[in-house]
Amino acid sequence: MGDRASGTSGAATAAGQTRPVIDIRGLSLTFQTDDKPVVALDGIDLKIEAGDFVSLIGPSGCGKTTLLRVIADLERPTGGTALIDGMSPEGRGSSASTAMCSRPRRCSPGARSSAT
Repeated sequence: MGDRASGTSGAATAAGQTRPVIDIRGLSLTFQTDDKPVVALDGIDLKIEAGDFVSLIGPSGCGKTTLLRVIADLERPTGGTALIDGMSPEGRGSSASTAMCSRPRRCSPGARSSAT
């Protein structure tokens, strides 16, 4: 397991260096609509190392959530690559580490249902 304090993920490459936890290269995603194609992401490059603190900031509609959905394997990019721990979405399969909850109140520890 990696050491967060030192910034190493524990995923060593052949040269002995660690690889990024998230490695995105040339990522693009275009949605096809009835009117015309909508480019949501275009040529995104991003590397995040273990222990990095990252914030996605921008105006509404700029692609922040779309990028997170690609990372979580909820959207398929139309171009480029998105590797998580060195694996493509196909290599990751379904796992708890890529799970997403659309209702945080009900998914958080200790949350109780209001239904009786």
